[in-house]
Amino acid sequence: MPSDTLTTQDRDTGRAVSRDLVWRAGLVLLAELLVVIGAPTWLTTPVVVVAALVVLERVARLRRRGRLDAVLVGLGGAVVVVALTGLLLTVLPWGLTRLTWSIALSLLALLALALAEGRPAAPSLAAGLRGQVSVLTLVCTLIAGGIVTEAIVMSVVSTDQVTVPGVQMAAPPAVDGATTVTITSGRAAGPLDIVVETSTGRSVLATGIVLDPDVPVQVPLTLTAGETVTVQLINPGQSTPVRELILDGTPR
Repeated sequence: MPSDTLTTQDRDTGRAVSRDLVWRAGLVLLAELLVVIGAPTWLTTPVVVVAALVVLERVARLRRRGRLDAVLVGLGGAVVVVALTGLLLTVLPWGLTRLTWSIALSLLALLALALAEGRPAAPSLAAGLRGQVSVLTLVCTLIAGGIVTEAIVMSVVSTDQVTVPGVQMAAPPAVDGATTVTITSGRAAGPLDIVVETSTGRSVLATGIVLDPDVPVQVPLTLTAGETVTVQLINPGQSTPVRELILDGTPR
């Protein structure tokens, strides 16, 4: 009988652990799906934040050192993981984009949940919170979480706006006031715009440039003698250049 009772308890515990893993992993997969299909920001952001919190909460509890330790380790660990993942992607062939970053972080989250399954952990951070946490502590925690979340979202968005991996732009010295801007890419990219800045202002040289892998796109450019021109390759609607050239129109 004791053996049968123990087996039943183990089976129930296993099912509970599996349910805990499944709903947390399900949130991670839902967040990744929303990013992949390009869902609106108002929908994607809260789901991503909740998915990140449930993963961090589960992993941080492994330390079994109290709620404050779990909060600090969770938030600090999130910043470190996001930064190191972005740094690693910059040197990998896939490059650093919103999509590759989200996929990498989702895989890391699923791996962390799998490794945490079945390991001894402190009780859920939400257990017994009522009446034990002051309003000031709760407000400070929410503010800290909001700051970290906003920093992560801004870094992802800004990186996605200015990063187009594998794109190169070059132009030979001008001859008789004319040159050709050549754009190449090791992968499909675009649409992109070319903007020219001179002493008289800013103008659009070309729009809607779509790049095929290893197929150069050439755009002619006329330079005024003695004038320095800045040529920028940008994403439509953005002001931060993906690539930039400074050309000298001095006669040669």
